[in-house]
Order: sequence, then C-alpha cells, then structure tokens
Amino acid sequence: MPLWLTIVGEPPFAKAQGIALAITISLAAIVSRILYLAADHPPTLDGKSLALEFELKIPPTLKMPTRASMQNLHASLYANDRDNRYALLDYDKIASRDGFVFVPGKASLLSQTLTAIYGFRSRAKAAPASSSS
Repeated sequence: MPLWLTIVGEPPFAKAQGIALAITISLAAIVSRILYLAADHPPTLDGKSLALEFELKIPPTLKMPTRASMQNLHASLYANDRDNRYALLDYDKIASRDGFVFVPGKASLLSQTLTAIYGFRSRAKAAPASSSS
C-alpha cells in the first residue's frame, strides 16, 4: 500500500475532504464580501477622498487665546462614535474682522453620514478679575 494512501485514506474520504474544504473557503469568501460591502467607507469623488473646508466665526464674547496654537485651540467633526477626529486648523491664517475672529480649517470626512456635529474648544485663560476699593 502506498504511503499517501496510508496518510490520506481511501479515495472517497479524500474527495469528501476536498469538497468540505471548498465549501468552507467559499462560505468564508461570501461572508467576507458581504461584511466588506456593509462596512462604512469614506466618501470619494473621482477616486479622491472628500474633506470639509470650513471657517469658524468666533464672536467677541468668547475669550480667545492671545496666541492660538494646537495646545489651546481645537475643533472636531463628530459624526458617530467611530468617526470623531480633530480638524486641522490653519493657525497662520486666523483673521479678525468686524470684532469677530475667523479660524479656517479642514476636516477629512471618514464616513457617509447625513448628520455631523462640529465642536470647538478654546483653552484661553480668563481675564483677571478687577477689584474695586
């Protein structure tokens, strides 16, 4: 009896093993494809990722840091629990007009959702309280 026949067994057994392996691989491929198609993918236009360019208009009633930087001025785009990322602010192009402060920035879109919330946070120190005697 040949060695391969001793290891594999009778030909009907080997045929059944091959069919079972083919069915398992086919099912795994089908499930993987379904999960891939159901996943949320970033939106694209002509094959390029989309980004939201914005300009924050901050009223004079909000205290702004004297020198805005990554440590004291943030903005983020929140779409869902998995899609929440800080936006890139262009600190060199911050401008003041009519008493308002304008902060330009850009946020990459990571999911195809209909709603999104924009958050803004400034870590400006409050002005010292004046004392009157």
